[in-house]
Amino acid sequence: MSRCMRVVFAAFLLSLILLTGCQRPVIDTEKIVRSDTDLPEIVGIIAGFGTTFAAFPDFLAMMRGAYAYFLRKETEKSVTAATGSKSRL
Repeated sequence: MSRCMRVVFAAFLLSLILLTGCQRPVIDTEKIVRSDTDLPEIVGIIAGFGTTFAAFPDFLAMMRGAYAYFLRKETEKSVTAATGSKSRL
């Protein structure tokens, strides 16, 4: 099995485990229908969005660094395979 297929399979398996671990969610339909929203709820939602969007640039930088590392390792492998040498770059 190729490396890509293993990663896809692992991601699928992890998401399946997470989804089966969820019990039936409790949804308060009365609160959804009711229009009176308290100030702490609004502040909590805004704070939640703020922390999510604040962490997103860091996540992108981390992924960019991991991808660069992956490309560097793949280049080393291809150079080693092309030259037939066992030395490290």
